[in-house]
Amino acid sequence: MFKGLKLITAFLVISNVFITGCAPTPYTQTIEQQAQAQAILQQMLTNNQKSSLNAPAQQQAPIQVVTEQQLAAQIAQLPQSAQGVKFERVREGFKAGGNLVIDPVGEIVNYGTNYQTGDVTYIARVSQNEFVLKYMRINSGFEAIDLATATRESGLWRVRTATGKNLNGDKLIPTSKGFIVARESTAFNYIVGQGITNFASVDGFHIADFQNGDIASTSYILLERDKPSADSNELFGQLKSLGNTLGINKKQDYLLVNLSSGKSYPIDVSIEGKETGEFYNCSRQNSYVQKCDGVNFKESLYQQNGSKNNAHYFWRISWVNTGSGPFLIAQENGTKEINIQNLNTGKKAQVFQRTLGINEFSVNQDADGIVAISATLGFSNEIVPNMEMKFAEVIAHEQQANSL
Repeated sequence: MFKGLKLITAFLVISNVFITGCAPTPYTQTIEQQAQAQAILQQMLTNNQKSSLNAPAQQQAPIQVVTEQQLAAQIAQLPQSAQGVKFERVREGFKAGGNLVIDPVGEIVNYGTNYQTGDVTYIARVSQNEFVLKYMRINSGFEAIDLATATRESGLWRVRTATGKNLNGDKLIPTSKGFIVARESTAFNYIVGQGITNFASVDGFHIADFQNGDIASTSYILLERDKPSADSNELFGQLKSLGNTLGINKKQDYLLVNLSSGKSYPIDVSIEGKETGEFYNCSRQNSYVQKCDGVNFKESLYQQNGSKNNAHYFWRISWVNTGSGPFLIAQENGTKEINIQNLNTGKKAQVFQRTLGINEFSVNQDADGIVAISATLGFSNEIVPNMEMKFAEVIAHEQQANSL
């Protein structure tokens, strides 16, 4: 392209000299000479555009193929983290220890982390439909390790790992120790240096597109209920969703399931509350599955002004690993309650409640693993500084009340 522009510039200078006889002498071209020069210039521009269009498109360079054992050896060389890491989600990717993590190949669009080990796998966008997956350990002093390349075309993710494995699916979910490729009711879990295991969804549910919890450290994955195909059922679902919003009934459209044991916890959050604008160029394949050419990881979770899109289930359902095991935090009963649940014992406690609804809430885990929950209740902001302590207090109070 630049070469063509240089040639055109040279042509303009030479043509002027040719027509005038010498460059420094002022000269006014005739109409015929101007037309002739313009015709030659237009032909050169056309030829240059054709050359640019016919030039081969730049493609993502393949990553070097290694064995699973070699990749495991690379991971083993990384020093263990001496302390935990606080991860923060921002619109541009994520922060680790207060510092924004960036990648030279492109914008980080999704990631999975473990606060205890500092492990993180992230997806960086190379071009509109090309991505690279990398693994790193924060504060190790080592650069990120290439795990896989991925492309998304016609609604399908095509992933090739650094160890030569190929995986295809309609979802790509990073975890702190690798990633998951899923299609409808089946998930393939790739763990760095170990290989692939598979998981089958519960009947009537499929793997949710967005996961606000680390699957690797908790062993839990979020499922979403299949949409009904009949219009009458769909209308019934919408009416039930309205009732759920008003707190009249439950609509448990999400399910948190343990990958190993199959243990599951229904979540009282309606599917109708989510935005569907995260994918584009979509065509419907059946009653609840769409194939899409492109995906935008940011705009569905955030408003254009940068604020969170609180209606999306991603912000209403999260789960974390703590010193006392994994916990689920969810905004349920429409928007009236914030509940926490110990996923080892199944015990559940309410930490916030407001009849008129809770505007929004957030979950933050610091480098020591302490989880704080903050919520906006009308015009007031309230905070639970230590989720585990609050959970123990609520459970103890309920047990005392029941014993009376």
